[in-house]
Amino acid sequence: MSRKTLLVIVVTFCSLRGLNAQGDESKAPQDASVADPVDFEALLRRPVQVEFADTPLADVIDYFGKKFEINIRVDPKGMTDAAVDPSAMVTLSLRKPVSLEAALRLVLEEFDLDFTVQDEILKITSKEKADEILTTKVYSVGDLLDRGPRRSVIDNLINTITSIVQPDTWDDNGGPGSITRVASTLVISQKYDVHKEIKELLAMLRAELPKRAENAAAHPNPDEVTTMVYRLDSAGGQDMAVALATILDPDSLQTGGIAVVKMKGPRGDEDRSWDALVVRQKASNQEKVQEVLSELGRLGHPGGMMGFGYQPPIRSE
Repeated sequence: MSRKTLLVIVVTFCSLRGLNAQGDESKAPQDASVADPVDFEALLRRPVQVEFADTPLADVIDYFGKKFEINIRVDPKGMTDAAVDPSAMVTLSLRKPVSLEAALRLVLEEFDLDFTVQDEILKITSKEKADEILTTKVYSVGDLLDRGPRRSVIDNLINTITSIVQPDTWDDNGGPGSITRVASTLVISQKYDVHKEIKELLAMLRAELPKRAENAAAHPNPDEVTTMVYRLDSAGGQDMAVALATILDPDSLQTGGIAVVKMKGPRGDEDRSWDALVVRQKASNQEKVQEVLSELGRLGHPGGMMGFGYQPPIRSE
């Protein structure tokens, strides 16, 4: 290869590198303009001074958006459904700062409005519309499933969530929300404020993990007795309790037992009542009970047993 040919190749290569570098530079401003996702949970905890005197609602909303540099969208249909005029006056004065979330709720509740977070936008609409906007999130809960039969414990956790966090919003009680377990995760479809409360509840449960580990280390017992509550799909729990007692040895029944509790449907609805079995037994017997109930197809909740209250197992005396 001649020196002239080599020189042409080098010059061409350098020219191409220069063009690519220019191309990259031309893209840089576009990439830099893409904002990071807004952490609405942290933002809604930030303090704000509330001082409004005969201020149009639209101006109040605009003030919050500008102050915290967030996108706020007012849903026209939601405002119409709630019969709210954006020019309606707001008068609200608080002596000390409150969180942005508290301020928003104080302003909106007067007009029967609510807010939710959707597609990185804080959306203001009617309460009815806000309840219809669901998002799906996946929660890893493997660290909370270290006690008792695994299947029973995760269902125990599911029932804790649906019993404590806005019970009327779950599909079992006629609400729109749903919760499904997939291995050691929970897939939950719910409205924004319910997701927020679920995170807070899981954080509280995780805060108890060191105490549970310390207690387990201090009192090792492979035959530790636990109390589990199993929800049946209907009445007839007494017959089921008698049948289950036949598979457990007499000694285990003396140290534990099986009881039947009549549960009512939402708001005392007798037509949707069901029986629950309260079983106090060691883990191996709990697994036997689960196997029998599963085989008989008597479980009312998809995926298995349910417990009321997620607590460390109750020890026998």
